Amino acid sequence: MTRSVWAKVGSPLIGLFFLLPGFALFASAQAQTVSYAEAADRLAAACGKDIDEYCRGVNLGSGRMKNCLSQNRDGLSADCKETYTQTFMLIEKRGQARAAVLKLCDIEVRKLCSGVAKGDGQVLECILTASAGVSRKCNQAITDAGFR
Repeated sequence: MTRSVWAKVGSPLIGLFFLLPGFALFASAQAQTVSYAEAADRLAAACGKDIDEYCRGVNLGSGRMKNCLSQNRDGLSADCKETYTQTFMLIEKRGQARAAVLKLCDIEVRKLCSGVAKGDGQVLECILTASAGVSRKCNQAITDAGFR
């Protein structure tokens, strides 16, 4: 990946994904997600030229890059269209999964982590280290959220 593309799409893109509006949490029981770094790499590889042409100078925060690509969809390369649509869908699932982990793991939290102080990730750490008693639904949510 070229340096100019990484400067536009790379590490600043990671912050963008935390601000994306969400869709339904799971399209299936085996929802797939991508890491934020992987998403940035996918977009840089498939959309670098399109970003240079249509979105040069666009700030990445607050969904601006996603909006720019969407507004210029008709002019994007076929590879970029396919990749950006799929990548943003997967990253939105990741964000939704992260937001929902403790809700989906509520039974396990109450059963296995009742004495753990809430905050600073202690409850999540408790669930992640639990060796038994974690449901398939909770394990899938943890995986989809990228915590494992």
